[in-house]
Amino acid sequence: MLKILDDDMETLVYEGNRPVKAVVFFSGGASSLRGMLSDPNLGQLYQVVATFTDRKDASGVKLSQEAGIPVLHLNRREF
Repeated sequence: MLKILDDDMETLVYEGNRPVKAVVFFSGGASSLRGMLSDPNLGQLYQVVATFTDRKDASGVKLSQEAGIPVLHLNRREF
């Protein structure tokens, strides 16, 4: 069971039997992704299915690739 707080600080509960699929957004070193990859709950409560960045030269791109996670890139100036 996964408990999440929403914007109103209400507890939402996910009671599914599969991990939640997550996409991690970053613009630099992807410190959140680094933390998620070392989290013992990875694969049980959630799985990282892709990452997204607006900077293709961000160091988090290499981290994603090394972890085998697809990287999506969109330059915000071209959006």
